[in-house]
Amino acid sequence: PSDLAIAGMLHGRVLRPPVPGATLHRVDTSAAAALPSVTVVREDGLVGVVAPNPFMAGRALGQIAAEWDRPALPSWDGLVAWLREHPIEAEEGWGGPFHRVIGDPEAAQKIAPTYLAATYTTAYIAHVPLETRVALAAWNEDGRVTVWTGTQMPFGIRAALAEELGLPEERVRVITPDTGGGFGGKHASGVAIEAARLARAVGRPVKVRWTRPEEFTEGHLRPAAVIDVRSGADGDAITTWEMRNTNSGMFGLVGPYTVPSQRLDFQPADSPLRQGSYRALAATANHFARESHMDELAAAMGLDPLELRLPHLADERLADVLHA
Repeated sequence: PSDLAIAGMLHGRVLRPPVPGATLHRVDTSAAAALPSVTVVREDGLVGVVAPNPFMAGRALGQIAAEWDRPALPSWDGLVAWLREHPIEAEEGWGGPFHRVIGDPEAAQKIAPTYLAATYTTAYIAHVPLETRVALAAWNEDGRVTVWTGTQMPFGIRAALAEELGLPEERVRVITPDTGGGFGGKHASGVAIEAARLARAVGRPVKVRWTRPEEFTEGHLRPAAVIDVRSGADGDAITTWEMRNTNSGMFGLVGPYTVPSQRLDFQPADSPLRQGSYRALAATANHFARESHMDELAAAMGLDPLELRLPHLADERLADVLHA
């Protein structure tokens, strides 16, 4: 979609908040509106500019004077505490809580000769596709809109556009050209909606192409994770295992090892940064924490890490992989 151009096409940019959650307090668009061939669009919370080329659009956006009310946000050093202290209730399912208890983990911990507790964290990560998010929108005279955009979820984008624009879905067409990367990140409808709203406002086709900084600040991120693991062992056997993921998700929380007493929890949190799907979802963080802890537990027990894992595996294929 970055390479597409149609007759009469203009280029749009949208005013962004300086930090997540900031609200616009005051805006002055007069300097931008005074530039030749620039149109300023202010409509239902959207503040944007449209110009003949992306460089002029960027210049016009830089001429907008805006004042923002900024929320209190944590630093990186305070992120773990923030996520722990801001739990949220969410629906069961993809982003909802997960709780599973087998046996009596607390009682098993009290009598375990070997006990280990540790916390593991993973950072927010941006998808950084080679092609930034981009959409080109064109309206027909009969009130239909066509949007070309690089998305991994075209039907979801169509539904979101229809809802945002007040149209039935059959009047919205989404075309997905070859796209320069996604990695689980190109699901959101924001850039498509921006292009469609700007195009409707000026009565011309409009392309919105996010800059590289916008990819990091406006695109959603892989969630940061705080994962607490507590384990107990007696002899060569793991007798109890507790694992709690805060914020990033429940995928991969259920591991391959057979332990008689287990507690597995996922607690959603109020993330200070916009977060969402990412390649492998939360499984990467949960596998990292579990396997790191297995290595540390093996060291505490005086065992080779492989010797600890194999007796607790019911999956023969995975055991063969570890042997290999």
